[in-house]
Amino acid sequence: MHLGLGYSYVSLKDSLGMVRFHSLPEVHLASSYVDTGNFVANSYNLFGFEAAAVFNSLSVQGEYMFADVDSAASGDPTLHGYYVEASYYLTGENRNYKEGAFGRTKVRKNFLKNDGLGAWQLALRYSSIDLNDAGVTGGEENNITVGLNWHLNNNTRVMFNYVNTDIEGGAGQDFGNLEVFQARFQVVF
Repeated sequence: MHLGLGYSYVSLKDSLGMVRFHSLPEVHLASSYVDTGNFVANSYNLFGFEAAAVFNSLSVQGEYMFADVDSAASGDPTLHGYYVEASYYLTGENRNYKEGAFGRTKVRKNFLKNDGLGAWQLALRYSSIDLNDAGVTGGEENNITVGLNWHLNNNTRVMFNYVNTDIEGGAGQDFGNLEVFQARFQVVF
């Protein structure tokens, strides 16, 4: 079980009094559709809450963050976002957690070694960000991601993700749904 809290205070007096919040969809090669643009502010407080738990092959985690912005010109907006995700290893492995961080998966039976299939993991994630409040219209975005991860061994994995994103950009621009299938091959030394 992991629980975390985070806080930071940012004074904008040295940065010409401008702040900007934006986010990419769960497809990191895409453009940023939700974006406040630069707006005048004195400072902001950033709060974060996170939790994660591992129950054998099942892992669940989530995080919620919000920014409380001191901006008289924009009505002192509060902007927020969160995600929740779950994953399950079909082949019996689990996510390794040690000293506040998740580590590599230790594959029980490497692919093509002693008839091994590697480790197979299903994942589901929902994330949301709302950059609309008071006088700020940065947009809203909701993402659903379904993933299949294949760990061939402790150092190699192949990831397949389907992402469905519903985007209403700033000033009411409705971008509709973005549907993406993405794959990645990763080798870690």
